[in-house]
Amino acid sequence: MSTGCREFPRIKEVRAYVSETPDEKAHVQGADCHDVADMHWINGNLRLDSELLPIANPMSVHPPYKRHRKSWGINAIGSMVVEVEADDGTCGVGITIGGEAGCYIVEKHLSRFCEGQ
Repeated sequence: MSTGCREFPRIKEVRAYVSETPDEKAHVQGADCHDVADMHWINGNLRLDSELLPIANPMSVHPPYKRHRKSWGINAIGSMVVEVEADDGTCGVGITIGGEAGCYIVEKHLSRFCEGQ
């Protein structure tokens, strides 16, 4: 019977990707949950009887951007996939919003805090 803990693998590499072009036929959004029609509920269009409930967002104080979250570009960045590979070959994958800018930050900055740990 072993009393020691097994050694956890170290992170070998962190990679980040974006899709070059979305698959229009797949009807999936990934993490781009705000890339929907203006009247979709996630853009702040919840109906209460005959009126739309107001939304709270960082741009609500500016009248041109108050009605819809998409009006100030929340859907412009797009999805990204982050893949983490351990030195034993195990890989983990996550999806989030960040697009090309997020990929750059993950690979050029954040990876230094993970790789080798």
